[in-house]
Amino acid sequence: MTLRKLRYPILIGAGIVAALGLVYFSRSRVVSQQTQGAIGKRDVYRDTQGNGSDIPQPGTAPVAVTAVLESREFRTLAKNQAFQNLLASQAFQSLARNQAFSNVLANASFQGLATNPAFFRLLQTGAFQQAAAAAMQRMDAGSAQQANAGSAQQANAGSMQRASAESMQRANAESMQRSAESMQQVNSGLQQRMQSQLATNLRADSNYQALANNAAFNSLLANAAFMRMASNQAFANLVSAASFQSLVQNQSFAALMNQSQFQNALMQGSAANLFHAAREQ
Repeated sequence: MTLRKLRYPILIGAGIVAALGLVYFSRSRVVSQQTQGAIGKRDVYRDTQGNGSDIPQPGTAPVAVTAVLESREFRTLAKNQAFQNLLASQAFQSLARNQAFSNVLANASFQGLATNPAFFRLLQTGAFQQAAAAAMQRMDAGSAQQANAGSAQQANAGSMQRASAESMQRANAESMQRSAESMQQVNSGLQQRMQSQLATNLRADSNYQALANNAAFNSLLANAAFMRMASNQAFANLVSAASFQSLVQNQSFAALMNQSQFQNALMQGSAANLFHAAREQ
């Protein structure tokens, strides 16, 4: 009877002990997971940290600019206010990314004409810009036509299975020579049409009349880079700007424009970097 009475308290006590054990082990598992989660998050945070070598250091310049900064011509021009103004010009920074622009500035005929008032006034006329744009469209169309013709000739040569390697090589060389000669004729014809169109449209323009027999001017009319830039109003405005006019006859500036490092730096968009470097010298 005594044992029967004690059975219920014993069962109740055992249940309480089991419940307490279950709560204890559950809390221990949660704490362990939270600890692992915090460590995992800490590892992720550490992985996102950059190395000191990956972080740009103040005052460092792109590699393309380094050679320019060390050149004697740049150091000579660095304190020149007109040079700084030119580098800071948004028009110059935009145009400088174009290979044709660098080619024109390095052209001796252009450098000789740049300070000619008739020349930069002619660049400002809409008729001249339209004629230049039309000439370049015809030149591009002619280039595409010649390229297609050359590809067709090469395909025909390749289909001749019985032809020897030497014969095919000779045929390809002759095809390339004919294409070059044809392209030269196209450019010559475009120049003649350009001159004829200018003579018609600008016969009353005193600026054109003053340049019509100028050898340097006629040389530029046959220059594809110049013709591309001549149709650009921003280029015409830049050429006539006071800062550019004061620099174009500067020997250091002319030498700098002929440097491939300077041209590459400009095409990479480093004109603003060069401007800041010039101000710091």
